[in-house]
This record gives sequence, structure tokens and C-alpha cells, in this order.
Amino acid sequence: MAGPDRARRPQVAGVSDPPKPAPNLHFAGQMKDGAFEGKQFLVERDGQFIQLSELLLLTLAHVDGKRSIEEIAKGTSAKAFRQVTPDNVRALLAKLVPLGLVAGADGALVPSAREAAARSPMQVQLKMAVIPPAATNAITGFFKALYFPPVLIVVLAAAAAAHAWLYLIHGVGKSVHDVLYSPGLILILFVAFVLSAAFHEIGHGAGLRYGGGTVRAMGAGLYLVYPVFYTDITDAYRLGRGGKLRTSLGGFYFNLIFSLGILGLYAVTHAEFLLIVMALIDLEIVYQMLPFVRMDGYWILADLTGIPDFFSQMGAFVRSLFGKREGEIADLKPWAKTVFILYTIIVVPLIALLVFFAIKTFPTVFATAVDSASKLAGTAGEGLAKGDVIAVAAAVVQILILGLQVLGLGVVVFTVLKRIFVGLWRWGSGSPTKRIASSCASLAILALLVFLWTPALPNGTAGPLYATTTQNFSPIPQTARGTIGDAVPAVDAIVPPTLREPAPADAPTSAPQASPSSAPASSPSAVPPSAVPPSAVPSSTSTVTPLSTLPPATVAPTPASTPAPSPTP
Repeated sequence: MAGPDRARRPQVAGVSDPPKPAPNLHFAGQMKDGAFEGKQFLVERDGQFIQLSELLLLTLAHVDGKRSIEEIAKGTSAKAFRQVTPDNVRALLAKLVPLGLVAGADGALVPSAREAAARSPMQVQLKMAVIPPAATNAITGFFKALYFPPVLIVVLAAAAAAHAWLYLIHGVGKSVHDVLYSPGLILILFVAFVLSAAFHEIGHGAGLRYGGGTVRAMGAGLYLVYPVFYTDITDAYRLGRGGKLRTSLGGFYFNLIFSLGILGLYAVTHAEFLLIVMALIDLEIVYQMLPFVRMDGYWILADLTGIPDFFSQMGAFVRSLFGKREGEIADLKPWAKTVFILYTIIVVPLIALLVFFAIKTFPTVFATAVDSASKLAGTAGEGLAKGDVIAVAAAVVQILILGLQVLGLGVVVFTVLKRIFVGLWRWGSGSPTKRIASSCASLAILALLVFLWTPALPNGTAGPLYATTTQNFSPIPQTARGTIGDAVPAVDAIVPPTLREPAPADAPTSAPQASPSSAPASSPSAVPPSAVPPSAVPSSTSTVTPLSTLPPATVAPTPASTPAPSPTP
């Protein structure tokens, strides 16, 4: 999801008289349940919501390409019940021009700040709409009946009972064991998780439809280091707090419905490996709840507070605390300002740390991915020679997941470094002294990166950050139940002995032959998602669902990341 743009300070020399409005403007009404002191309104242009104060909205409403600035001042004064002079109108129009709502002095429309900004690592990259709006709304409209209160209560109660049985009574140990020792199951799990991710996104869209909104598109792309599905639910900004929360929480609700379907399939087939899908979905829900990047937890926090998008307004908010650029951001209510300050204090250092880790670990991830992919390619070659189609498919899937992880992390690193270098270049445009300083700073950063990442320094040693990592895993025995009580024995005390399932029979002393001996010992560890606050918000509000990590077809798990914001890590 992405918050609406805010009107910014004047950035143009002037406007034409009479001023000309942008085409395809739609006044979407007042923002509901916001965290701002004054009224805020939404204007939509070409699918992009822009947040305006009441005075800016009234000024824009009088811009029709025919009224002069003086006439606009009179009309605005009458509607605002206050004196608005022609000079006031010029200043107000100067705030609307950079947003692409009013033409500039030369009659040309300026691209919106969102479109003109450099791409942020927290946007969905390589975004491609897959399902058109008509089909998307037909699908989500069919499922919106699942939000009727009686249905919702029954589903939540059933999901709670199912998870209590899974984690307190049955456990997931046997299912994890079966997956790790049966390479072919990885393909089934991969398909199940992709379906779960798609159903998650339908949940967001169905929640929006239940509240009376319209879904604009569904598709796929890259978010941070993950391939993702996304749903454009920008229309949720027109809803109140309850409607927004329903939309944001809808993905989790449909995750639970999908888990119940998996449990029903297990009841029919008694296939233990199906239960690991439920556990992976639960891990994905926990991961998506983190409010530090633009995934579901972030938007839930935004809905609760009424602050449309923390990252898009963070720079203006911090400047307002020091009295700079007054009016760049609307005044927040005292409690909302406190929340924003706390969020900024926590998230900014955390994001800086994640960016550091992304840059630090990229060479290691790349080197390890190449090594792991080469071994998987060997496994695929052996399977092809033996006519083992399942082994070949499992290896190819893992190679693709590794490649996507490296590509996603590479995009993050490239985007962050690009923003740093572009920022330094722009800062140096003021004078020759600044230009020399910015150029030296850029060269120093490049030299530092080469020093840290190089595999061979002049003295023959590798750079401090150039290393490969290995992980040691102990095979999961068949005797493992995989319940919470295994990790915390005190939990078993609350489960009646008659409900506890006995541990499976002792596992064989040697691993089954189905476990390929040539599988790689390790693959790149999942790298913490890294991102920096963008200078502008993405052009559409989208939920992103990362495809979560699936156990590899090897004795030792090989995590591979796949937001968006339910993916395959």
C-alpha cells in the first residue's frame, strides 16, 4: 500500500493566468478517521491519491482554465469564509503545480512528485499486473461473503481449534521429517505455498469489496529481496478506519481459511507433509506483521493511527519538529505526533542497520548462491541421466528461488547506492566547492566498497566482508513430535495426557535413500529485508505478500527467499 502525496512548498516560479487544471481530476472526499488536526481531503488523478488541506482543495476546485486568479480568490474566499487574496492564490497554486494538479507558467504539467522521484527499494520493483480490474473485482466480489460476521466468527473459532490441535497435540515434527527426506514433496509444498500467497491477496481484495471499494489490479513483482504477489487496494483510502483495517487484515484471514482447507485435506489423506504448510503459513503471518517495511503490519499500524503512510511523510515530519518548511505536512494530533516520533526513533536506526547488512552480505550471498546453484545443477544433471523428473524439477525450482533472492538483494543494494550517489551529485550542484566535495565523497564510498568486497587485496588476503558462510544442520528424527511442549515442557502440563499423541516409532539409523547425497550443504541464508524511507510514495497502494521459504529437497534445509507484500523465501 502507498499513502497519498502531500502538497509541498512552492517549487515553481509561477502559474499561468488563468491557471489550467490537470485532466482526469476526481475529488474523492474527506479523509476519514485521520490523525490530523484539520480536515484533509483526497483528490485523485490517474489512479493516484493526493492529500490536500481544505484551503488547497477549495482553490483547486475553482481552477477550470477559464477563471482568472482574481476570480479564483473571490470564489475561494466565499467558500472558505475568510479573505483570500490573489497573492494567496498564487502561493496556493504554486503548491499544486509540483503535484501535477495544475499546469505551470509554461502551460505544461509537471510529473507528480511520486512519479519524478527516484525508485525506492521499498517499492514493488518490476511490477506487472496479471489480472485485469474486471476479473479481479469479479473474483474478490465472489469471496466477500466470507466477511459476513456469522461466517467470520465460525472461521476464526475453527482456526483457533485447528492450531491448538496442531501445536499442542499433534505437532509438526513428523511432517518436517517427511519433507526433508522426500525431495519430491518440495514441489507440492511450493505449489501449495504459491496458492496460499494468491489466496492471501484475494483476501485483501475481498475485504475492500465488502467495504464498498474497488480493486484496481492484482499482479506480481519484486519487493526488497522477494518475488511477491501484490493487490492494488488504493481505493481503501476512501474508507473509514474499520474498512481499512478489514482490508489490511483480510490477507491473514484468508491465510487461516486456506490452512483449514489444508487440514481438511490432511483429514482425508493423512499425508503428514501437508501440516508443514500450515506451519509455514503461520510463520509468514508473523513475518508480515512486522511494521518496519511496507507489508501488512505496516499498513495495519497506519490504519490504526490514521497516518496514511509513515515513510512518505517522515522527512517532512522530522523537519517540522525543527521548525523547517512549515506547512509541508499537516499538523498531527498530539497523540499521533508521539506515535510518529516513537516510530521514527525505532525504525530509522533499524532500517539503517538492515541497509548495512544488505550491503555487507551481498558478496557472501552471491558467492554462496553460485556455489549452491552449481551443486543443485549437478543434482539435476544426475536426475536427468537417471530419468528422475522429480529430482530435476526440485533442483530447478531451488535454483530459480536462489536466483530471485540474489536478484532482489542486488536491486536493493543498487537502488540504495544509486540514491546516495545521486543525492551527493545534486548536493554538489550549488558551487564548485560542493561539487569537488561531493565527487570526493562518492569516490571514497566506491573505494571503501571495493576494499570491503574484493576477493583479493594486494597483500593476497580477501576484503573484510568477502567471505562465504556455511551452516550445519542436524537431521530431524522421526521421533520428534514438533509440538510447543517439545521446546517448552511446561506447556505439556496443560494438555491432558489422553489428548497427547504418542511419539512415532524410532527412526531408522540411516537416512532413507531418497535423500540425495549430492545436494548442497548450504545455501544463502535469508538476508534481512533492507529498505530506506523513500522521498515519495509509490504510485499505487498495494499489499505485498512475500513467498515464504520452503524446505529444500535436501537433508539440510536450504532457505531461499521469495514481499509480497504470500511469497517463497
